[in-house]
Amino acid sequence: MATSSTSSPQANAEIKAGRFMVNQGGGVEHVDGVSARADLRGGFTISAFGGRPVRFTSVLEPDAKQDYEFQRDFIFGTRLGYRIPKAGEIGISYLQDGSTAAKDLPIPSPVDYSRKQVGVDIKVSPNAVFDFSGRTLFDVASHPDTPGVAEKPSKIAEHDYNLTVKVANAVSVTGAFTERNFFAYFAGSNFKSLFSQDEKDKFRAFGGSVILGSASSVEVVADFRHTHRSPTGTPTGSARMCGGT
Repeated sequence: MATSSTSSPQANAEIKAGRFMVNQGGGVEHVDGVSARADLRGGFTISAFGGRPVRFTSVLEPDAKQDYEFQRDFIFGTRLGYRIPKAGEIGISYLQDGSTAAKDLPIPSPVDYSRKQVGVDIKVSPNAVFDFSGRTLFDVASHPDTPGVAEKPSKIAEHDYNLTVKVANAVSVTGAFTERNFFAYFAGSNFKSLFSQDEKDKFRAFGGSVILGSASSVEVVADFRHTHRSPTGTPTGSARMCGGT
């Protein structure tokens, strides 16, 4: 599908139509539809998109495939940001993938392919020495209780933060932290056996690196990464994976 766009040099606005990829605070989405963004007065920015999500070729059984395609009938997202001169930017975003949750269907489905998420993102980069960026995603969808599971999943879907500090002309240090709650972060998948639909596992990773010689033609990098997954429950055989990233 072709994509066309138009822009306004005076208002610094842009409109796209067709098939395109969106990256605005909450994640990266592939959409057939329309998107628009503009810079407003006072350092504010606003963007929005809507249309049909680009879906993977389904490998589900006919009934499950129909349910997957019916639930993911529409995707919408918006972000409001505020840019601080010579400092960075903060923003808040909303994403809805699917207009009707599985529990609200005329015949409730055991697999929910829809998502509702609110994101808060930040970028602090006052100079070439310091750069900090990241986001936190919240799951705001209403999920039915899971039979046999007493613990309710966290509403915090993701933390993802990165820091880079240039301590000398040829020395820089980086650090990263990521934490995801699978049930809140992942949407339904058309690839069976990847994730349990009622997955309550949590993933956490942190690490860092030191780069020597970044200003020359030779670099020496020392890095480390620690990951931990907290498994809970028993897999049921249903699928659940990310609808975006």
